[in-house]
Amino acid sequence: MHDQRKQPRVEENVTITFENATDAASVGRGLDEMPCLLTEISEGGARIRVHKALPVGTPLLLHVLLENEEDDEAEETYLRLHAETRWHPDADLEPPYEIGLEFDALDDETLAALREYIARKVTNAV
Repeated sequence: MHDQRKQPRVEENVTITFENATDAASVGRGLDEMPCLLTEISEGGARIRVHKALPVGTPLLLHVLLENEEDDEAEETYLRLHAETRWHPDADLEPPYEIGLEFDALDDETLAALREYIARKVTNAV
């Protein structure tokens, strides 16, 4: 099987939170935050592991805190990423569920921070 991704992706194992952004009035207020595990991230999207099935097309707001280790100093990057579910497993499977996300309209600052983080991870993995 040939991988058709346009951007490099990096594996992660980071607990993050997300909000279901279907109700725009509650987004950003922390009313519907749920933890999940971020397992992969790229410029275009991410893979998360959750205990609740999310239908394809569900809008989400991810709250991501990534650690950057450079020259023995730990630095953190906080990202708010708007995304939409693009694939999920059969809901008949047992949780946790692996869900694929596509990022929506990242602003220039967020995209630059994400690119920088991914570039560092790719370089450090070599």
